[in-house]
Amino acid sequence: MAKDFEVYERAEELYIVDGLTLDQAAKQVGVSAHTVEKWSAENGWKEARREYRQALSDIKRKTVLLRRKLLTQAMNSLDPQQIYAFARLEAVSALPQQNEGGPMRQPDGGEVREIRTPEDAINALQEALERKLNLMLSQPGEISLKAMKDMKGAMALMDELMAKYGAEPEKETLKGLDKDQARYWREKVLGVK
Repeated sequence: MAKDFEVYERAEELYIVDGLTLDQAAKQVGVSAHTVEKWSAENGWKEARREYRQALSDIKRKTVLLRRKLLTQAMNSLDPQQIYAFARLEAVSALPQQNEGGPMRQPDGGEVREIRTPEDAINALQEALERKLNLMLSQPGEISLKAMKDMKGAMALMDELMAKYGAEPEKETLKGLDKDQARYWREKVLGVK
């Protein structure tokens, strides 16, 4: 059977990236198990799968270390840019994976928020924490002690920021005219002084 490269590549991806067995990959792409076993043996799929799993494990470990480092730096400095970096990483970390071995999904494509003030940093961190907490609560079986410790540390950072910068809720705008606007309209439109 001549190799159909789309079928071959899909079978290879199912085995190496998605972690299916050779038989499962063969069923998915609609070829015989013998054919997929032959492709695997000829092209070193088992070694590629091992390397892929090792790289994925390394990325996960380094991501956790990066999250810890960013949180520590943000808590120590209270620098809005470092806080924003941590908040963005947490927001991306809160997104579900495409599949067990697949790459992380991209963020929703929304605009990147500029952090210029401590209040901006507080709002960004609060938004990331809310997303992370909602995700955790939607999947209670997935909550781990480490996730709870991370959340506790991020909440402590929020408390420190709010205490240091006195974060205030956004002021409501009053409806109606202020004194100057009322005087203008009385004089110009109504002709009353």
